Amino acid sequence: MPPAFTGTFLCAHRGYCEEHPENSLGAFKAAEARGCTIELDVRFTRDVYPVVIHDQDLRRLTGVAARVEELRWDELEHLRLLQDDKGSDEGIPLLADVLDATSCGVIIEIKEFGLTDRGLEDAVIDVLHKRRDTYDRVIAHSFNPFALARVAKRDPRLYRSQVFGFPQRFKRYARYVRPIVRGIIPTSISKPDAVAGEICLFTKSVVRRYKETDGIAVFGWTAGSDADLAHARSLGLDIIITDYLPPETVDSSRR
Repeated sequence: MPPAFTGTFLCAHRGYCEEHPENSLGAFKAAEARGCTIELDVRFTRDVYPVVIHDQDLRRLTGVAARVEELRWDELEHLRLLQDDKGSDEGIPLLADVLDATSCGVIIEIKEFGLTDRGLEDAVIDVLHKRRDTYDRVIAHSFNPFALARVAKRDPRLYRSQVFGFPQRFKRYARYVRPIVRGIIPTSISKPDAVAGEICLFTKSVVRRYKETDGIAVFGWTAGSDADLAHARSLGLDIIITDYLPPETVDSSRR
């Protein structure tokens, strides 16, 4: 695992969003100040700039009826992010800007869901290759095993995490999925260094098998309370991606 994640348990999901919009520079800086690593989402603009934003549709996050991939960066950079449906001074950052503004570990979720190569992975790696500390602090992270396979082909040194989860309406069936979860996650395609799954899909034995049998790390998402964090620790997870940061975060983010 990249050294920046050593000894750190809490990874702030889209940054620390209590006081800042999600996936904003302010949210990432606030999370780092609290001793956490950060997780972010990357898409690209029409002119192939990697930008940090979760939704393809801009309405929830900016109030603008457009899609990220439809706009050029010079159109997107003037938009302001909403927080609790109110305006803010924060804009949508470039991936490069987030890496420049922070020095902590960064999990980059590549929001590419198709089978074909549209160039997002290359655009992200081009940004990463301009930095000396990439291998010390960056994890490439995706639901799409083909995207991770493309990352591995372009740069096999980059640490990779295969994400998996289930739609909300199926969460009630989690207990039936846990015993077979290792068999249904497409690690044979992505050949990741870690898997990242919803906390409800893990048991101690599943986590142990991933680590001891498969030789890969295990991340969990997404915690929302002290109870979730305590449960994640009890499972033996290596990193927990969390929406909740306790008041004593600077201390509790350390093992």
